[in-house]
Amino acid sequence: MTTDDPYPHLADKAKGQVNLSDSERIRIIRSGSFVKLERSIDVLNQMQEFVDHPKVARMPGMLLVGPAFSGKTTILKELCALYPPDYQPESEITNYPVLMIEAPPRPDVTDFYCRILDKFAAVYKPNASSPALRSQVERLIRTLGVKVLVIDEIQHVIAGSDAKVRLFSNTLKSMMNELQICIVLSGTMEAYAAIMHDDQMASRFAPRELKAINHKDKQMVVLVKTMELRMPLKLPSNLGDIEMLRKIDQLAEGSIGHICELVQALAVEAIKSKKEQITLKALADLKFMPLSKRTRQARPKSL
Repeated sequence: MTTDDPYPHLADKAKGQVNLSDSERIRIIRSGSFVKLERSIDVLNQMQEFVDHPKVARMPGMLLVGPAFSGKTTILKELCALYPPDYQPESEITNYPVLMIEAPPRPDVTDFYCRILDKFAAVYKPNASSPALRSQVERLIRTLGVKVLVIDEIQHVIAGSDAKVRLFSNTLKSMMNELQICIVLSGTMEAYAAIMHDDQMASRFAPRELKAINHKDKQMVVLVKTMELRMPLKLPSNLGDIEMLRKIDQLAEGSIGHICELVQALAVEAIKSKKEQITLKALADLKFMPLSKRTRQARPKSL
């Protein structure tokens, strides 16, 4: 630590935050930020190409798959942040290049249309017929200039009967054809198996998989080091050290989401305890249950 730069372990923005109140620093840590990992940027770049894709007879699509907490939704939200709704005062119309919704809990096309209309904050009759809702959705998508429709948690819609799943799939294919927009689906490997089982869906949605990472993976090193640079703790934690990486990996079990959750919890505790750094002892003392143990944990009798 030098007198010229008392916080060499922090990025410039974090240096400007390090003397804020404890509560403000905790809020910053819990808010998190997008970390540009190689695999995330690769997927993001491809989706950005969709935004600029010319309208052709057969529009491309993507199926982004991976285990829970693998970073899929974070990447999708970053795409939306890059292409926010843009109000045009001359025409009094908002351009909406990227529209993101969560899939309905079942393959219900009416619910699907309602979710899109809700995202647009459109006025509609919830009891309207499916064709009427579809017409309104298509009109808005054309008017607002949607280029890419993102549907997260797509595995939800494969839980119904074959007939309903087939109807939902046909709806997506029809939207791509008639509206000439790109569609990005995101979900678990369960979704991959279902969609790849349908030849027509498989031909339209190129799969991209986000795999688990571990302490030997360069991307995990980049992730934890970047988090340390951005978290306004007054002392260095050296999260890139091999023992730190191994312990974080052991607890997070390769899940990017759990790595972030774990490191954020440790940073918050470092502020609350006034220690201002994450240590191996703090890692050992943290009450953090890995995902594998959560799923095996017996349900308490009181619940």
